[in-house]
Formats: sequence, C-alpha cells, structure tokens
Amino acid sequence: MLTRMYVELGILKDSVKERFWEALRRIREEKDGAAMVEYGILVAGIAVASIAIIIAVGATIKAKFTTVNTELGNLP
Repeated sequence: MLTRMYVELGILKDSVKERFWEALRRIREEKDGAAMVEYGILVAGIAVASIAIIIAVGATIKAKFTTVNTELGNLP
C-alpha cells in the first residue's frame, strides 16, 4: 500500500512538473506572454520610483511639521 502511494505521488508530481514546463514554454513562445512580462517590469519600475519619491518627500514634510510644531510650542 505504501509503495502504491509513492507511485501515485510520483505520477502526480511528474504531472505537475509537466504542466509547469508546458505553461512556461507557452508563455515564452507567445507574444502575449512577452508583453505581460514587459508590463510587469514597467509596473515594478513605477512602484520603485513611487516608493523612492514618497520616502524623499516624506522626510521633507516631516521636517516641516517638526519646525511648525516647535514654533507653536515656543509661543507665549
């Protein structure tokens, strides 16, 4: 019984591998797959640029708020 389970699992594992490689081959051969990869790279680049801008602007805004808070705290 245990041997049969190993055989069935091996068949299932081979089937999953075959389907994965087949899907990868189709994506590589199809032009739509290439366009999808290009869009993915574009979106990743936009995300990285957005995060960098938010970090840079965030530090500046934090400094401005700190200055205003300090000045308000010094009022009589």
